[in-house]
Amino acid sequence: MEFSEPLEAGKTNRSDLEYYEAGGKGINISIVLSNLGVPSRAFGFLGGFTKDFYIRLLTKYQDIRPNFSYIDGNTRINVKCNSTTDTNMNACGPYIQDKDLDNLAGKLNTLYENDVLVLAGNTPSYTVEHMVSILKKLQADGVKVVLDTDAKLVKSMLSTEIFLLKTAKEEVKELVSFPVETIDDMSRAAKELHAQGVENVMVLDVDGNAVLACKEGTFHCDVLDPTTIVNTVGTG
Repeated sequence: MEFSEPLEAGKTNRSDLEYYEAGGKGINISIVLSNLGVPSRAFGFLGGFTKDFYIRLLTKYQDIRPNFSYIDGNTRINVKCNSTTDTNMNACGPYIQDKDLDNLAGKLNTLYENDVLVLAGNTPSYTVEHMVSILKKLQADGVKVVLDTDAKLVKSMLSTEIFLLKTAKEEVKELVSFPVETIDDMSRAAKELHAQGVENVMVLDVDGNAVLACKEGTFHCDVLDPTTIVNTVGTG
């Protein structure tokens, strides 16, 4: 929702524009790939009265092939309010049962050696152990795993061969034993995680700085021009 005036708590705030998008970090990646002409399959969980609408929203992206697992709960609706500042109201989302994770695992078993699987977004803590088991099985089959998710799951995967770990400055603090405040700290954290076995490590901050640590070395660049921000939904 777009607002020309600042939002005020305790009052009715009327938007100037509202629109609907299929959201989620993983879907954002598929959308970018589709815009580049690269096909992808979208895995995840959908349920309730929103699932059909969600699928319809994806039909405008010709290179995204939905392959979702259907669950009993309702797919959450998050409200993003863009005014003088961004205000987000995110729902907690449905409960994911073991049978749902088993269903997902069955779909992921269709991946082949050298396929790339991106796990992005929130991973509920009660699903971490099950998800780690699924990911390790895929790695054993030669699937390249990319992670952009909660520190608890990442920690459980650090002993494995992660192809790419993308994390933020605030999140990487949970993965290393020292404070991460500066770009040099971000570089140090990325190098440490790379030394632990992560093939490629990317750390970003809110100012648009990005650090990449890989076998070729450690690199820093500015990835964001603050004067040309269009929308911050799903970023981070």
